[in-house]
Amino acid sequence: AHTLFVGEHNTGDVMWHLKWLLNNYSKPSTFDSYWDFAPQNNDWYHWGPIKYLLYEYEESLTKTGVKLPWQTVAKKKLENSIEHILPQTPDEKEKYWLQRFSEEEIKIYLHDLGNLCLTFDNSSYRNFGFDRKRGKTGQEIPCYANSQLQQEKNLAAFDEWNVSKIRERRNTIVTWAKDRWNEDLSDYQSESEKSIEDQKIIEEDIQSEESSSIE
Repeated sequence: AHTLFVGEHNTGDVMWHLKWLLNNYSKPSTFDSYWDFAPQNNDWYHWGPIKYLLYEYEESLTKTGVKLPWQTVAKKKLENSIEHILPQTPDEKEKYWLQRFSEEEIKIYLHDLGNLCLTFDNSSYRNFGFDRKRGKTGQEIPCYANSQLQQEKNLAAFDEWNVSKIRERRNTIVTWAKDRWNEDLSDYQSESEKSIEDQKIIEEDIQSEESSSIE
């Protein structure tokens, strides 16, 4: 632990220093811009925290609690917990996708955040067209409309699925994520005199710890 935090400190000091660390390692401007640039090749599917992100998003959508325990999601394989709305292997016999997406668009938007959804098991959806996946409330065949997960139910409100819908849904999730994890550091910024003195102390502690770890 940094020597700055050794001994007794009041809650205000501790919170201030935590905000210093957040501002130093993840400035608000950097945090916001992070969500504006997708992972390499727009591949959110293989992005490490994707399951946690979609699980937190599900929690924000439901007031009764997520019907799928996090422990179950964490243990499941990626392909069994994340649904590609536009499927990974669009079947040539399934005209729906080929009529709405070019080969280039499929490469670009397949793993897009807006095309991914938390699911119980996507094997039931396979590579069916969106109209089949969406379904209707009350039908026996598994569909988004009958899902116990709210983000799948929300998909049933879309009349179709194409590039513009993927972008729309991605923007919705990104806006939510920025609000969910962004930290207001305005009060930290106003304490300039304190920041100059304590910044030096924290930086010296960090450099000391980094030197020790290298040795």
